[in-house]
Amino acid sequence: QIPNPTVEAGANFKNCSIIPDKMGRRARRGVRGEELEREDERSCYCNSNRFVQCFNSTMNWVLLLLTIVLIAVLYERFTGDYVPYIGETIGDVVDKVPKIDISGLLDRAKDWGFHFDDIFSFDAMDGNGTAPGWRSKEGEGLHLNIANGLTTDWHGFFYQAVSDWDAGSPDVLTLSTYVVDPDPECAPIQGEMKVCNADFGNTGWEGINEVMIRGRYIVASVAKMNEFYLSATVETGKAVFIGDKRLYTMCHEIGHGFGLMHLDENFTNADLGSCMDYSGRPQNNLLPSQADFDILNEIYGDGEDTDGRTGEDTDGRTRRRNLRVSRNLNYRFNGMLVEKRVYYLMAKPI
Repeated sequence: QIPNPTVEAGANFKNCSIIPDKMGRRARRGVRGEELEREDERSCYCNSNRFVQCFNSTMNWVLLLLTIVLIAVLYERFTGDYVPYIGETIGDVVDKVPKIDISGLLDRAKDWGFHFDDIFSFDAMDGNGTAPGWRSKEGEGLHLNIANGLTTDWHGFFYQAVSDWDAGSPDVLTLSTYVVDPDPECAPIQGEMKVCNADFGNTGWEGINEVMIRGRYIVASVAKMNEFYLSATVETGKAVFIGDKRLYTMCHEIGHGFGLMHLDENFTNADLGSCMDYSGRPQNNLLPSQADFDILNEIYGDGEDTDGRTGEDTDGRTRRRNLRVSRNLNYRFNGMLVEKRVYYLMAKPI
């Protein structure tokens, strides 16, 4: 006699694996076709139910992980610190996402009769003339250590430039300095800016800043002064003093270390009164300008522009900018995969 399939199915519903096994034996004993079909349907329903249960369980875990990631992101946003373990892991995952450099494509855009610079600057990632900034606590501005790896004849220019940047309005920078041994290699220090000088040769640039970027933040910066063009023995011409060139270059490269871009890259047009401007008259551009401090406020402060012109020059003009930069999207720094950007202050014959 064949047991009632409905009763047996109910008895074994919680143990789905039993049903197909028993049905296999009964099929060999000659269970009628219609009863076997009912058992197969019941087994199929049971397997489907297990799939739904597994799917729901998986989705619960996914939602839990997404919640943890969201909490980590909000924590970093409002405190400026990584969540222990979790924050670093998220950064490592982001590092492994392939990065695509489309700068060459934009450079060829002029061949199509379309000028991307009329809309945005490629290197100004947020559209306001800035690179990514340092990690900072929201509303507290940037607190940054700057290592002085210069020879002593550069110290005066270094401290003057740091003081000029630290005295801006809005005041969103709190800068601390300390002296290290002169370092011609200018090895970067994680979490700090470092400034050095050496004779780097006839490179075509008076100064550069190498900025290491991980995700949305700068993690290290090194500013290099090229003695080939800035040595005290270099002939500068009657109208230009080497001291002005040194201070101008120092101010310029330190500015890049905060996340600022060039205000202009034309040596021959009117001066903007900013050390972030390319100029053959450094004596007119020895200090940061109000435009520079307004952009810093956008990065590290409340974002309010004191003159109401976000990302414009001090005279209201928007100029072609940010061309003198190279990028390495797969650079290794302290075991991390970072983007390395190099900003150049080109040498101009006087």
